[in-house]
Amino acid sequence: MGVPRPLPVLRYGDWEIKVLDEDTVRLSLSGEEPIDIVWHSDHDIEVRELVFCLDTLNRTMHEGGFSWCVEDTYYELTRTDGEWSFRAEGAFSFRLDGLTTQQALSLALLMTYIKESSPLGSELCESIRMMGILPVFRRAGEVKLRSKHFEAVMTWSGNKARITPLRADPKSDFLTVISLADAGLMEREVELEPEEGEEEIVAMLLSGEALEDEKDWKPFIRMRRELARLLITAATTRLRG
Repeated sequence: MGVPRPLPVLRYGDWEIKVLDEDTVRLSLSGEEPIDIVWHSDHDIEVRELVFCLDTLNRTMHEGGFSWCVEDTYYELTRTDGEWSFRAEGAFSFRLDGLTTQQALSLALLMTYIKESSPLGSELCESIRMMGILPVFRRAGEVKLRSKHFEAVMTWSGNKARITPLRADPKSDFLTVISLADAGLMEREVELEPEEGEEEIVAMLLSGEALEDEKDWKPFIRMRRELARLLITAATTRLRG
């Protein structure tokens, strides 16, 4: 059995680049606040693409911010007094404060990747997991979701996401939630399973496109399962009473 060859190490300016695979690289930057980001792409990463992304990160650090429009949402990353903030307005509205430089640059790289490559959902979820983005969103105060069929607020408690519908039309499952809540049969807040769907939720929030139909989105499938359980519980309780 042969000895494994060492991973290729490249340099671009002050950046050190370790090629982990054809579609995965580790980007490192030494300094007062060292940066270490693993980037996984849904395709073989080309040199020109890598240079473009690193130039974007350098510009973000130099200018203290960056902004993007992706689909129906505007995103902005800003640095104030050494701390970074990330906000979104549009189909999704939220604000993340107190980010480290590594977290800010991870988001800048991820947003550049999303805008330039429009990755598939499964590959984007893998990138989110490998970059360690989930803890950043778990501390979000609230996220507003908007589509032409509903408006809702999503919050996190620990690693559990909860969705509370504010408005819904007959084409949305949220109308059932609102109706049952108004009738006193359930809480309006629906909790999603903590071990499932978080990467998918964050991928949705960063992709910027308003939900036209929630039927096939996995967290909504789980929400309907939870809704069915609540209905059975409520019906059983009333029969026993």
